[in-house]
Amino acid sequence: MKEKLGFSYTPKMFAGVRTKVGIDRACARFAKRFPQYIWNESVVAGKAYTFPQVKTLLDGTTTGGSRMADQQDVNNQRDSLERLVHLVRTGQFDVSKSAFCSLHEVAAKQEALSWGIFRTGGVGIAGTNYQPAPPGELNQIFADGVRHIQSTSSVVEQGVTFFLFGAFHQFFYDANKRTSRLMMNGVLMAGGQDALVIDARRRFEYNEAMMHLYEHKDADPSIEFLLDCYRSQDYARPGNE
Repeated sequence: MKEKLGFSYTPKMFAGVRTKVGIDRACARFAKRFPQYIWNESVVAGKAYTFPQVKTLLDGTTTGGSRMADQQDVNNQRDSLERLVHLVRTGQFDVSKSAFCSLHEVAAKQEALSWGIFRTGGVGIAGTNYQPAPPGELNQIFADGVRHIQSTSSVVEQGVTFFLFGAFHQFFYDANKRTSRLMMNGVLMAGGQDALVIDARRRFEYNEAMMHLYEHKDADPSIEFLLDCYRSQDYARPGNE
């Protein structure tokens, strides 16, 4: 497993994790939560947006004190979510380099050094000694990793491990976690499962688990965290249909 993904994990952690609702319903419930998803994503990424700011920027109004970069960031997130849902609803989503790059092309537009293509230079991850693979190895790493991910039987396992795989190898110059989470949710929704939203209030736990992944090449803490977020989502509560 470590040879294929770059890290190890315990597959039995995914036993019994199911929320199957069907593709149309999963997409509809996810689309309804776009503002909440974008706000959570922003906070997890360390951006100090408030939820009202996100809602206002999504309406096309620049809030007091906000920068054009803020508008670009929120618009990119909205556009990438819309592209993802379109791909899933029309049966065009798959776990491929083309889908990955297509989502990154929108998610990182005018924010990353390049967008829509794998990086051609080195990158680092702040706070760790972990060094992602050089660009010349990325295509083979991606192909080997995707084959392993698709060999697993659980949709949830496939989605979560793809997110960690993309975040671990840093295929792009920037927006790796964001784009890998889009792919994760594409896998989930295409399999009739609800999307996974990381709770912004748990940002410290998330960062701690991801640092463990980079430093120890062990994904179990990250998987435990993500599955806990998944189980605690409020889709089933009144008003969230």
